[in-house]
Amino acid sequence: MKPTLVHLPPTMIEELDRRRAGSGVSRSQMIRDAVSAYVRDDDAELAQQYQNAYEEKPLTHSDDWGDLNAWLEEVRRVRGR
Repeated sequence: MKPTLVHLPPTMIEELDRRRAGSGVSRSQMIRDAVSAYVRDDDAELAQQYQNAYEEKPLTHSDDWGDLNAWLEEVRRVRGR
């Protein structure tokens, strides 16, 4: 892992320490977990926006960007369907 310096207000550090008390989880691990959750949520939100857009205006044919059926198959594969 690569070290990163993050400046947090004292109240936030106190809250992190309060939440991790007795858990055996380090402050650094809690911050890594929070950043990971943020990234996952951001990815999920973006995926939902794409899904909403394509439900509103579905793709019905291939275009200059590529083969529609290959793209749809990849989406199904990634989603595990």
